[in-house]
Amino acid sequence: PLLHQLEEEGIVKTETVKIGKRIRKYYTLTQTGNERAKEKLYEFADFINTMNVLLDLKPSVKYV
Repeated sequence: PLLHQLEEEGIVKTETVKIGKRIRKYYTLTQTGNERAKEKLYEFADFINTMNVLLDLKPSVKYV
């Protein structure tokens, strides 16, 4: 269900390939999906930085 929802939102595109008697589906991020993934990564990096400050930890990796 999640992949179908992401496809409807234009986040992923589907390629269906028949191999023998089986049908395989391949999912690829669209340009919109790539942009959304970057946004989520930045949000997560910000969350990690906030947690480091709150817990008074020294970050081992510098985030943008």
